[in-house]
Amino acid sequence: MYQLYAFSVLVNLIAGISVAYPLLQERLSAGRFFAEEGFTSPRFRLLWGLLTLVFGILKFIVVAGGGIPVLGDFIPAITGLVLGFILIFHFYLDRATVKSDTVLRLEHIFIENAGVFGILGLVFTFIHALFPGVLFL
Repeated sequence: MYQLYAFSVLVNLIAGISVAYPLLQERLSAGRFFAEEGFTSPRFRLLWGLLTLVFGILKFIVVAGGGIPVLGDFIPAITGLVLGFILIFHFYLDRATVKSDTVLRLEHIFIENAGVFGILGLVFTFIHALFPGVLFL
């Protein structure tokens, strides 16, 4: 299923850019290359987060090129799940009026370090795109 592989790379790439956008904007002036309104809008985060989660789950089920099930696409699948969760959690925080202790802990872990998660997602996506048959990638 090379189509799933290609869409997974594309979805994780855009999700990584969206999650890391504030860091990319600060360090690289990413606004020159990407429209901030698109990558930071709540609707985009919700829809792209759901799409990224779906592809993360599908990467556990379907392996590109007849590789080893689960292990063959483990890191891209985890990357998709984490980036998708962060995007959906951003959307939730934009809409939430009350924050519990659990939400505050999740915000501390995922939102305060979103730039790091986004950059790691981009790195794993580029490695997965360059070496699709490598075990764990």
